[in-house]
Amino acid sequence: MTLTDADVTTLLAPAGLLFVKRMNQESVRLPPLPPGHSAASAGPEHGRFDSRPDEIADVDDADMPDKVNAGWFRMAAEYGLFNEDREFLLSVCYARYWETGTGDDDIAWIHVRLPAGVHDGVPGRADEVEHHRLGQRHSQHHRHTPS
Repeated sequence: MTLTDADVTTLLAPAGLLFVKRMNQESVRLPPLPPGHSAASAGPEHGRFDSRPDEIADVDDADMPDKVNAGWFRMAAEYGLFNEDREFLLSVCYARYWETGTGDDDIAWIHVRLPAGVHDGVPGRADEVEHHRLGQRHSQHHRHTPS
């Protein structure tokens, strides 16, 4: 099913994120990665960073969503993900390749905001967001600060 901006706004709500706008793909400049590497395959020598050991939670741990949210927020703040308004970019798949007729997924960068008053992590529940991600609609895990 092809998503609209209204659908994406609704899907972001459980994570506590506000949709600002869909970005023009040409206006988004990402940091360069070494040839043959993606954000997921880059190592520390390429600028990758991971959670601290105390931030890693077992999937069955009752406080897993809180630990994941707190670790994500710490890294996002520490590594400059947010602009001064607590906004950043998120890559979203609006339609899968079999729906586009082009053979490619319709992936767009969207500008989102973490609302004021949230200081220790995303207020939503990770399991709710994961439920949507695993369904026919999902967000990619690529984030970048809007310029």
